Amino acid sequence: MKTVVAMLRRRPNDLHRFTKFLMVGVSSTLIDVGVFTILVQAFAVATLPANILSYSLGVADNFLLNRAWTYRDARRKSALTQFGQFLAINIVGLCLNSLLVLMFSATLQPWLGASAALTAKLISTAVVMFWNFFANRLWTFNDASLRPASS
Repeated sequence: MKTVVAMLRRRPNDLHRFTKFLMVGVSSTLIDVGVFTILVQAFAVATLPANILSYSLGVADNFLLNRAWTYRDARRKSALTQFGQFLAINIVGLCLNSLLVLMFSATLQPWLGASAALTAKLISTAVVMFWNFFANRLWTFNDASLRPASS
């Protein structure tokens, strides 16, 4: 956590971008968690396939909104190149997220019962959010200006 704070202090514009990233993430998380909940609770889809599908829909929303708003000044690379990089980072994120969802679901099941999967999903999403932001900032959108971006 100290490393995150130190990086944001050295690059104050990234704090502004992180705030935008969080706002975009709310939209993507609502899609991800909403679809996950519907699949698991209404259609009895197994946890892992439900997580992969819901996460994928959230990734698509996240890329489109981040490219259009959070990183609209990062345009030296084509959208296709950026999407490929974004997708690669999010595949790693999906693996981390799925591992954490399965681990936390199993751990929380005795105490939370049916709510364990959703609780695990929310915890995992919060953890993986940091990976996604910093990996995308340093690779996918590394050509974004260090100057404050306009809102």
